[in-house]
Amino acid sequence: MMKISERIKSIRVSKQYSQDYMANQLGISQRAYSKIENDEIKLDLEKLQKIAEIFEIEAGEILSNQSNQANTFSYNKSITNAVVNNYNKKQDDLQNEIINILKDEISSLKAIIKEKDQQISELFTVLKK
Repeated sequence: MMKISERIKSIRVSKQYSQDYMANQLGISQRAYSKIENDEIKLDLEKLQKIAEIFEIEAGEILSNQSNQANTFSYNKSITNAVVNNYNKKQDDLQNEIINILKDEISSLKAIIKEKDQQISELFTVLKK
């Protein structure tokens, strides 16, 4: 059974990427990246997804291991849940941004209506004379 760290190294080597390149893409030192491949530090989901992006593959491909399909399913489910949660959060953020824009637009329109009402009142006053 291949460890995730071994799988990352294997994919990196097959893509002919150096550890320096990977570290630079991840915004970490080469030494820190080396610790990932040597299984000295555990990856969080965010780093795993970033590594997958650099490799231009799905994170599940890094986690997949033919001899360990149950764990792969579990990892894939976790990743899927994290992606869905992230998507939902982004949707919520976008909806809140739209709501704020619409609130600003409503305030602007109310100010315009108030101004127009004032102009109409002034016109009625002039017409009554």
